Amino acid sequence: MGIPFEYIYPIGKMRQPLNFSQEDVRLNILRIAQLPEKLSSLTQTLSDDALSLTYRPDGWNIRQIVHHIADSHINCYLRCKFAMEQENPTIMPYDENVWADFFDGAQLPIDSSLKLISGLHFRWVAFLTALGENDFTRTFFHPGNQKKTTIAEVTSMYAWHGDHHYEQIKGILQRNSIC
Repeated sequence: MGIPFEYIYPIGKMRQPLNFSQEDVRLNILRIAQLPEKLSSLTQTLSDDALSLTYRPDGWNIRQIVHHIADSHINCYLRCKFAMEQENPTIMPYDENVWADFFDGAQLPIDSSLKLISGLHFRWVAFLTALGENDFTRTFFHPGNQKKTTIAEVTSMYAWHGDHHYEQIKGILQRNSIC
């Protein structure tokens, strides 16, 4: 029997609109701004045993998910800045599964990543908020999927990404009667 869909995608798969209004962008930035406090409130007091719980067999545990959010969102923040600095720069992809298995992603306490996410999101939100409407059409090129991505698209993707992993963790805790 397979893993229930809602364990893997508790808020559903990412659905990207074709166009973004200023209000869409504003709401996505707000979701990015809210993630650090929500994530910290949900995870900062968890025991090592709780941090070792996974959403599926052989899946990432809560510790790895928190560290992954930090790694992934750092990369996205930098990609947005490169898109503003350069004309459609080619970004450097990374293998998130390999990063999740590095010592820092698999073993370190989550406090460092919670602090990093908080500081990073503060800067990222300030950066995004300062952009003009046309700046959200600037792009970068991802060689892994051979696609141009706008800053508006990536803002939407990472608003979803943070909410997705937050709800994954919340689901793990609820299924294990921890929250």
